[in-house]
Amino acid sequence: ADEAQTRWAALRQFVQRRGHFLVTNGPYRLDKWSDAGVVLEVFRDVTSPMGVGSFDRFVIPRRAYVSRIVPRADRLEVYPEIERVE
Repeated sequence: ADEAQTRWAALRQFVQRRGHFLVTNGPYRLDKWSDAGVVLEVFRDVTSPMGVGSFDRFVIPRRAYVSRIVPRADRLEVYPEIERVE
C-alpha cells in the first residue's frame, strides 16, 4: 500500500509539472499538443545503463501477421509470420 501511495503521489506531481498523464520510459516525452499536432521532446538520461544506439535494431519495425489458425479441442493454435529486415 505504501508503494502504491508513493507512485500515485509521484504521478500527481508529474501531472502538476507537465500538464498531462502520458508517462514514458523515454527517450521521448510529450512536450506540446493541440488539435493540429503533437510535439515530442527527445531527452537523454546519461545515468541510464542503456547506451546510445542500444535500440537501433528497433528503428525499422517488423510487421507480423497470423498465417494460420488451427482449431483444437481445447485451444486454438496460432501461427505467426514475421517480416525479416536484412
